[in-house]
Formats: sequence, C-alpha cells, structure tokens
Amino acid sequence: MDFEKSITSSQVKRKPTNLFEGEHIPKFIIVILLPLFLLGHFEILDYFIMLFYMVLVIIFPIEKSITIYIALFPWERMFSLPVLSLHSVLQILLIVRIIIRSIKGERITYNKIDLLLISYLLVYGLCSIVFHRNFSGLGLVFSTIVIAYIFSNILGTNFKKYWQSIFKVTILSLLYAILYGVIFQRVGVRWVDGIGSVALFRGVLESNETAFYLNIGLLFLFASKIELKAKVIISIIFYYFLLMTVSLTGIATACIILFYSYVVDIFSVSNKRKSTLSKLIFGVLILSVFGIFLGLDIAEPIISRIQNVLGNIASQDYDSAFSDRSYLSRVYLDNFSSLDLKNRLFGMLVVARDYLVLTSEPVQYSHNSFIDLLFYVGIFGEVIIFAYLFYKMLIYKHYKYYKVFLGLKIIVLISGFTISMLGYDFFVFWLLI
Repeated sequence: MDFEKSITSSQVKRKPTNLFEGEHIPKFIIVILLPLFLLGHFEILDYFIMLFYMVLVIIFPIEKSITIYIALFPWERMFSLPVLSLHSVLQILLIVRIIIRSIKGERITYNKIDLLLISYLLVYGLCSIVFHRNFSGLGLVFSTIVIAYIFSNILGTNFKKYWQSIFKVTILSLLYAILYGVIFQRVGVRWVDGIGSVALFRGVLESNETAFYLNIGLLFLFASKIELKAKVIISIIFYYFLLMTVSLTGIATACIILFYSYVVDIFSVSNKRKSTLSKLIFGVLILSVFGIFLGLDIAEPIISRIQNVLGNIASQDYDSAFSDRSYLSRVYLDNFSSLDLKNRLFGMLVVARDYLVLTSEPVQYSHNSFIDLLFYVGIFGEVIIFAYLFYKMLIYKHYKYYKVFLGLKIIVLISGFTISMLGYDFFVFWLLI
C-alpha cells in the first residue's frame, strides 16, 4: 500500500506554516492541554481532569481522540488512578470504539503481523494475570492494538499529514510540560562527586525520562513544517532544559541525534530548499548554546559528572562510571541465567524487578527496559519483538519519514538500555509504532 499522497502544485507554492497554523495542526490541542496546568494540586481536581480527557476520547472523532492520547504521553507520570493508569483507560476506550465501528460495518483493517504480535502478547498478559495477578502485561496488548490501528487505518490514508500532526502535538505538549516544570519548580536532587547535591530539572517526568522525551521532541522539531525562526527558539528551549536534567545519557543521545540529523539531512524532510540554511543555523545555534552553557556555573555538575565518568573508566571502575548500571545489569542477568531453560526461553510473565520482589531479593530497578522485557517474555519473546521492529523499519523504508523513524528508534534503544521505562505507555508506543 502506498501511504503517501501526491503533492499538488498549490501545496508546493504554499509557504511553510508556523507552529500553530495550517492543515497539519490540530488547533484544538492548544486549548485542550491547558487543564494540565491544574494537575498535582488537589486530588479531586486531578480526577476531574482525567475524566475530562476520558470524555473527550469518547466524543471526539477517533483520529482526534488518538491525537489527544499521544499528546498526553509526556504527562503520564502526573496521572494516577487506583488500578489502571489514565493511558490504559484511554486505550480501553479507544479499543471499545474500534470494536463498535467494526460492529457497525465500518472497514477496520489490521496487518497480519500486527495481529500475530497482539495474539502473542495477549497470551502473556492473560497468563501474567492468572499466575501473578499482575495486570501490567495487558498494557502491552492495549498499546499494540492502538498502534496497529493507527498504522493500518489512519496513517494508511493520510500518512504525511498525520505524522506532521504527531510531530507538532508532541512539541506543543513538551513546551507545556517545560512551562509547568518551571512554574511549579519541578526539580530533583542528585549527588555529584566533588560537588555534592545538585538540583536538576524533572519537568513532569523524572529527569532521565524528561531527557528522553526532549530528544524525541528535538528530532520531531527538525522534521516538522515549522518556520525556521520558531524552530530556532524552540530548539534553544529544548536543549537548555535537556542540559538542565544533568542526564549524561540524554546529553549523549542529543549529540548522537544531532550528528545523525546532519548526516542523513533530517532538515530536508520538511523543506528541501531550506535544508542547507537550516543546517547552518542549527550548527551555529548548538555551538553557541553549548558554549554559553559551559561558561555558566550551572554547567559545573555536567562537567564534573563527565570528568568522573572518564576518570572511573580510566581506572576501570565501570560500575561507578555508569552509575552502577553495569552492576545492576549483572545482578539481573545472573538471576535470569539461574532460571531453568523453559523460563529463560519463554519468560517469567513479570518484569525484572517484580520477579526479584517475588523472590524476596531487595534490589533497585534494572535501569534497562530490555532486561525488564527479557524477564517478561524470555529470549524467544524478545527476539520476536526485535524482529517486529526490524519488520516495521523495512515497511517505513520507502516512505518520506523513514529517516525520522530510524532516528526515533535510535533514541528509544539508547534510552531503553539505560532507563527502566517498560511500564510506561509512551515508551511502548514509540518502541513499537
């Protein structure tokens, strides 16, 4: 199926749109996201806000409902329900709507590979409930159903337009999240050797997760149809707050993605004629931002962390160099290797930390989403999921935004190997879409 529509002469002549103009912008999102600034103050108000978004997902056309669902991803930690997360509820509502549309006779299509993956994960989700009373596996199933529907029924009819919408909705939601973090001083504290406790920016997630999402936002910003002036301003904001997370993984990923964007020319996706100018301006911009930042006192924690990492690597103290992540990986992989062959192949039906809790071993999170996945679905299941990712990239290869999708997978893989995010719907979505 060819997902891309031909471009008419009128579209070619049309000037680039600014951030909130044009056919690619779901303008309703600008207003609909405003109640998010009321979160976190009164529990009863939080419930009303969540109910508000549930109602919108029910009454809006399904394409707009899915746009709301994606727009709320950066805020996932802010929503708390007694049993399910808000996104799980939204997924259930979307799935019910898909079923109703099918019953009414509307043509709903699903790729056979998607159906196989959904069936496979559904078996695991049901077994996890039966044997461990753990409902987290169903989140993977719900996410995959929604992702498959988006891919086959929405992107299939308006590929370029809908992806531009996703790019811009994500950028807008991140700008709101940053503003919320600034207004309500959402900061954390981390210990840096040689300095002591330092403040870091959390936003509406944890600092590493915020850095992860800002990298996605920057990639989408490079590829979006936004005026160059707006791109420059927004990128300065994103890079500044990414640095303020003091996340070395996030900063390293940002450098990799910026280099990748230049090599494959992500900037040309939105406007080939301005590609060279965009690259030149962004190059000067990034060098200036890093230069100014490194000259400020607030850069000291980052510089100190980098020096500590290099010093620990030189002394072959890799556990300290990588914030004990290598130690935690060894702990979890040692536990995994001690399982019998059946469980190593097909998993334990719970994520890594939940398994160790069941065995009464006190330990931190694995800080590795793919080790968590390994415990849940085993070697066989992990191979299936990575094969699915490879299959998806083969499908995307012939489409306009293939370079963007590849950059997205780079961000997800780097962050996934250093942060435990398997329990978050936003991670599963960007991993499998």
